[in-house]
Parts: sequence; C-alpha cells; structure tokens
Amino acid sequence: MKALKVDFAIKRPIGAWPWVLLILALGSFAAYQGSRAGVQQPRVLALQEERASLTQQLDRASQARRDGVARSNVVPVYASDAAAVAKVAGFPVDRVLLSLESAQVQGVKVTGLEISASEGSARVELEFADHTALLAYLEAINAGEPKPRWVLLQAQVGAVAGVGSTGVIVSNWAAEMR
Repeated sequence: MKALKVDFAIKRPIGAWPWVLLILALGSFAAYQGSRAGVQQPRVLALQEERASLTQQLDRASQARRDGVARSNVVPVYASDAAAVAKVAGFPVDRVLLSLESAQVQGVKVTGLEISASEGSARVELEFADHTALLAYLEAINAGEPKPRWVLLQAQVGAVAGVGSTGVIVSNWAAEMR
C-alpha cells in the first residue's frame, strides 16, 4: 500500500502586516514604560533620600538613647561627695561640741578634733598635765550620760622636755544618727 498525500487546506503565508502591528504595539508599550520611568525616577530618588534621612534620624535617636542609658548607669563624680556631706549633716556635731565645751578641767586642753561621719564616731586629741586631770576630764565629759560615751583610747606621758602628755579619747555616735 502506498500513502496518499492529500491537502485539504491551503496554507497561506502570514503576511507582514501582523508582524508590523505587533512590532508597533511592542514599541509603543516600551515607549509608554520609558515615559513612566522618566516620570517616576525623581519620585524614587526623593523616596530614597527620605529613607536615608529617616535612617540617620533613627540611628541618632538610638545612639542618644544608648548614651542616655550609659550616662544613667554612671555614678556622678559628685555623688560620693554629696553622700559624705549628707552623712556629716546627719552627724550630731553640735552635741559633740557641746559635750567638749561643757567639760572644763584645769590642766586639760583639747588640741584636735576629728569627726568621722561615715563611722559615726568622734576622736579628740588632748594635752594634759597629769593622769588625775585626764581622768577628771573624762568623768566630766561623760557626766549626765546613762552609759559612758567617751572612752580613753590612748594616754602618753611626755618624756621629752617641752612636750606635755597627750591623750586620745573617742566616742561613738552612730546609734543617734539613725
């Protein structure tokens, strides 16, 4: 058997007009897109600049917040001095001075006073003529106290000519500072 070739439809070649119309349509679409890009380009650049500006503002605000947190965590230099001043202000200096001034004994002279507000104590350096005068001064300074507040810490008899005997008495005022 032999195959038969039969053409029922005539093949027509596609003409140039559909191709020309397709090229014109694609060209006009490309031109339209180009014109839109030309219009949108300044807006895109403006948005990019605005985004960069907002990013910088956000970075500065974040840095300021971090700096603020860092500053708040740092103890100011004056804080320790202020705390010391507050402790001295809470220390009963007037009562210490009143008790020292009220005890007048012949042969005993106060030569130094050191107040330690942080420890709540007072330290007084004395010059005395003899031990009886020193003990009389200690008795006079503790007069009226239910429990002796002032205690003799040190007494030294002067061995060198011209240097009198010296002593140190201390008291604790921490209980009254609370």
